[in-house]
Amino acid sequence: MKIVQFTDCYFPTINGVCSSIKSLVFGLAKMDHKILVIAPSVPVKLSSCSTKNDLNEENSSQENIKFLYLSSVVMPQLKDNRIGFPWPWRIWSEIKNFAPDLIHIHTPGTVGLMGLIYSKLFKVPYMFTHHTLFEEYLTYFPFPSSLSKKLILAWMRLFWNNSFLVVAPSRKVSQRLLEQGCQAPFKVIPSGLHLDSFRNGKCDKLQKELNLSDKPFLYVGRVAYEKSIDFIIKAFSALNDKLKTEGQLREKSAEALPHLVIIGDGPARASLERLVNSKNLSLLVHFLGWRKREELKDYYASSLAFVFASETETQGLVVAEAEAAGLPVIAVKASGVDEALPPEENLGVDSGKVDQFAQYMYELWKDRKKAKEIGLAASQFVESNFSEKTVLATYQSIYDSLSLPKTGHFSTEYRA
Repeated sequence: MKIVQFTDCYFPTINGVCSSIKSLVFGLAKMDHKILVIAPSVPVKLSSCSTKNDLNEENSSQENIKFLYLSSVVMPQLKDNRIGFPWPWRIWSEIKNFAPDLIHIHTPGTVGLMGLIYSKLFKVPYMFTHHTLFEEYLTYFPFPSSLSKKLILAWMRLFWNNSFLVVAPSRKVSQRLLEQGCQAPFKVIPSGLHLDSFRNGKCDKLQKELNLSDKPFLYVGRVAYEKSIDFIIKAFSALNDKLKTEGQLREKSAEALPHLVIIGDGPARASLERLVNSKNLSLLVHFLGWRKREELKDYYASSLAFVFASETETQGLVVAEAEAAGLPVIAVKASGVDEALPPEENLGVDSGKVDQFAQYMYELWKDRKKAKEIGLAASQFVESNFSEKTVLATYQSIYDSLSLPKTGHFSTEYRA
């Protein structure tokens, strides 16, 4: 099948959406689908490039994939993102020459709008994946919050309700879409992970890099305000206060104390560094910036546990990545994230409960056997629910249905 993927973000930009789309694109190509990716161009000097391979699309070795990049400018409110323009005009003719059987729109920006317009003009069905809860990012829009939310939801309904199928990354997101006026059939499909990419990492990576004598707590992701990293820092501070109260920190060098490592970058970094300094944690909290994606398994393997507090996720893909590496995850229970945690044995924390978060950090710091057991259970859970093979099989079943006699609508059996 020939499929055009329209997205307003792609590598070398680094975020969970880009990772999810790239995994799908290369997975489908390996299944012998022909893929055309339409995305904004991203100058290397303006991007946080994760790997050399991300720049050259794995050396373009995958013959089933073609990339077309649009002229673009930086998005004023979100410097890490680009606004793409339907230029050069030959893009339109190249899409037509590709003769797609299906359009997959991943984002509701200018590039996504191109996909919607092409679908309507040339009668090609499109599906839409709802990767982001845009109504949780109202601070980035130049209008009053109430007006911004109305405009966002009206715009989203345009994309939802003209598609033959909406993909929601989690059950909670699908429920929210129904409440917000999604009338199209939908199916819950999490992003698939290539599990081997996160396994068998070097267990001493962080110890050597930071001269640590023990495994630290780890956060990986954008350093943005909506990620609530300040919550993690406050919990980490409470952990150290608890250990001090017990007298366990006396006469110990900084290398032997609990440490927190933050991999990633973004607009909240400066304010978080000030918070760290105000709590006298500058020797224990490390901001490393972005790291190459192929190195992440080493950072996971050399960490004690993964910590995550965002409440604006559609699925918390990075949580599943950490679990694939065998890490226990302490996370705030929020939309999407709680579905990435094992249902029976997990360390989910209620919103706002800093003390509960700190207590879980304390328990893992004190009991390494427990940490290992929870991490093993998490790894098994991810293998059963988030493997690339399982997710791609689900997409294939959808594509197969398009080859059946047309009924004028998509089966409502996909409502989950």
